[in-house]
Amino acid sequence: MSLIDARELIRMAKRDEDIGVLFYEALAEKAEDPQLRARFLEIRKQEIGHAESFQEMLDGLGDYVPQEEYGGQYEHYYDSFLSQHEFLEGEGTVEKARAVDNDTEAIKFALGQEKNTLLFFLEMQELITSNQHKSFVQAVIEEERGHIAELSEMLLDRG
Repeated sequence: MSLIDARELIRMAKRDEDIGVLFYEALAEKAEDPQLRARFLEIRKQEIGHAESFQEMLDGLGDYVPQEEYGGQYEHYYDSFLSQHEFLEGEGTVEKARAVDNDTEAIKFALGQEKNTLLFFLEMQELITSNQHKSFVQAVIEEERGHIAELSEMLLDRG
């Protein structure tokens, strides 16, 4: 049995989406371009939907007690896994979003966050065994890829 199971991954994913909501809200507040503001708010709305779906998945899984070879093993692994994903920094990431200087910087920052999120969900998909949950994560991956494509196009349009 692996140290990390679907419940922990789903909890991380939900937290990631919750922070993503705040992140895109902060970027929308700073955006000067009305189209960009609207797009950030649309992505925020999608993040809310993802968070709700992850919560539904969690509600259906019940409790999980990890098996450890030594005390604290699971917590160490979990903390290490969490530290590898930037959105999971929480308020730090949201504060950085509030500090962007212009729309181009906001797009670049969002693009980097989406790439990190995509990598996280690709990793998550490999670690989840339930086909139903894998298919949901795959749908989120496709949306994240869409965000990356759209943000990349917005960046190119700005020259």
